[in-house]
Amino acid sequence: MLTLCLFFLVTVPPRISENVTSSDTDVREGSDVSLRCDASGSPPPHIKWRREDEKDITIGLKKVPTVEGQFLNITKTSRLHMSAYLCIASNGIPLQSARESCSTSIVRSICVSLLVLSCSLNYHIHKNYYIKNFKKLN
Repeated sequence: MLTLCLFFLVTVPPRISENVTSSDTDVREGSDVSLRCDASGSPPPHIKWRREDEKDITIGLKKVPTVEGQFLNITKTSRLHMSAYLCIASNGIPLQSARESCSTSIVRSICVSLLVLSCSLNYHIHKNYYIKNFKKLN
């Protein structure tokens, strides 16, 4: 009598859960933000994050091209963190990605140094001020 045993390995491509994964996020400059990506599949998918513009992600004092794991935690956000971030889930079968946007509400301020100007009579003095990251209001 001959016995034959067969094993089937069923694979399921990664699927990113939209109801658990973070949506577009708007945070105030200087606050912390945590983006979440939840994915399922068989074998269980590996999750990593990268910026859509392919710049490095600044985490603390380090700059890295990708961040591994379900959460992307950024502390003390600044205008440098404003970008669309991609959550990429892969398990050896075609990968899936989801796009999440992180916007930072920047506290705008005008810094004016004290300056004493003098001139002769009948002359005009012009002083120009510049505002960084100015956004026109509609």
